[in-house]
Amino acid sequence: MIRKSRATRSGKRAPRVSVVIPTYGRPDLVQAAVESVWTQKLPRGLVFEIIVVDDGGTDGTGEAVNRLARKLRAGERLRYLWIPHSGPAAARNAGAKSAKGEVLAFFDSDTLAQEGWLSAGIDRLEKEPEVFFVEGRVEPLYQREASPFAEAVENLGGGRWLTCNLFVRRNEFLRLGGFDERFKRPVREDSEFAFRALEAGKRCAFVPEARVLHPVREGNPARLIGHCREGLYEALIQKGHPRSYREKFKWWDGRQVPVYYFAHYAALFLLVFRPMLALGTLALGCAGLISVWCRKRSWNAGHLAKLLLPSLVIPFLRVFYVVRGYLAFPESPEP
Repeated sequence: MIRKSRATRSGKRAPRVSVVIPTYGRPDLVQAAVESVWTQKLPRGLVFEIIVVDDGGTDGTGEAVNRLARKLRAGERLRYLWIPHSGPAAARNAGAKSAKGEVLAFFDSDTLAQEGWLSAGIDRLEKEPEVFFVEGRVEPLYQREASPFAEAVENLGGGRWLTCNLFVRRNEFLRLGGFDERFKRPVREDSEFAFRALEAGKRCAFVPEARVLHPVREGNPARLIGHCREGLYEALIQKGHPRSYREKFKWWDGRQVPVYYFAHYAALFLLVFRPMLALGTLALGCAGLISVWCRKRSWNAGHLAKLLLPSLVIPFLRVFYVVRGYLAFPESPEP
């Protein structure tokens, strides 16, 4: 049960809920995120705080957050914490350790909380003490037609455990070890934590009423290619949780190497024996990969031309980083 906030010696109520927002290089976006949280209403007797954790930024985020705190007259209910650049997992852990609340509400610095978000997540934990963590609904916010380079984040039915909308009981979170800080990029660290919690017998609930909007990020070919580096961390989650990895991630595109990359690998093999067939197989693989990127997106001939190079190199770069990750993390991880 989540207790009511107690009055401190100064007469102010101590927070029972801590909203942790890691950020890096987003001084403008984080202000909008904080303001969307600040307007949230909780049942009478419950107070929340907001902790913005700057992951080594030098772009004026601290000054922006402090100005916002003065504008909102937030006092100690809006705090800024700076840590050396270590990745979002470490930033969230730092916020959790600094938090005063019994419940942690993890949020992103480019996410917008909708009305009733905080109370819906807290209410589920209040009513069901056996629930350890709660997923909220994440809806993509399309500000314009999305191109094939855009990145949409969503969790419409649960089973994604996205850290832009996740509620966790703080003491148990810390006992479980928090997020694995070896994940230096915002990828898989949420799933690894969820696997660890579920395998420890912890219960998770999905609360669609706890809604946030996640703006769709536009990108470019370099961004698509840069995502290949996320393959470094596949070993951490696959070796640590082999069964959950097989059962929770979709076989056709959720694991180390999507099946629609296989035509590229077949082409590399055929190149030795049947060069013309290899070229045809490679062309088929590129067409399939481009069709995946363009599906449900607005595209034109210019997009297709820009997608040609990524479609050629990404399957091979992905394998390179996956193998590199297995060499970097040779043992089954124990966070």
